[in-house]
Amino acid sequence: NQAQHGVKVTEASFFLEKNTVITNCANSGVYITSADFTMNGGTITKNTAVSGGGVYVLHGTFVMNNGSITANKLSDDSASSGGANKHGGGIYIQNGTFTMNGGSITNHTEGIQQGGGIWVAETGNFKMVNGTITENSAEVGGGVYLFGRENGDKATCTLEGGTITGNSSTNASGADIYAENTTFTNNGATVESVYPQ
Repeated sequence: NQAQHGVKVTEASFFLEKNTVITNCANSGVYITSADFTMNGGTITKNTAVSGGGVYVLHGTFVMNNGSITANKLSDDSASSGGANKHGGGIYIQNGTFTMNGGSITNHTEGIQQGGGIWVAETGNFKMVNGTITENSAEVGGGVYLFGRENGDKATCTLEGGTITGNSSTNASGADIYAENTTFTNNGATVESVYPQ
């Protein structure tokens, strides 16, 4: 049977190291609230949730230094469904921070409305230094979806390096990155498609 969460962390720190696999969980592989998660290696794969199939972060910090987040999916049949929207096949960040220094986020394609690889909302902050985000798909924002508050604080996206290519969106908006109400800066990453920049 599927577990509720692979790992659930609240107000603490969690480190994932190489040769560790988190898989087959029914409500996100790693679930973070007001906590810190550092991924130095390992694999988060084939987990299911209504949002954040691989990693779910609310008011927390996630640093990915290496490893793989791949082939997680979103489904109304997941343990936390409740009729919510399906956002963030690989990673869901709400009012939190995600820094990607390496590793890969790939092959998230199933049941995703927004943000095949990564979904960042409200005051969320995404910084990419290195790594690869590819072969993800969603209705909008196949690779990365960012959405800040319309009349308040914006989401932030800063790209220093890495590659975001080969993703797709079914409505042709932001195959690699969709950024709305977002402070967006690209200082050196390879990105094929950004909407509406």
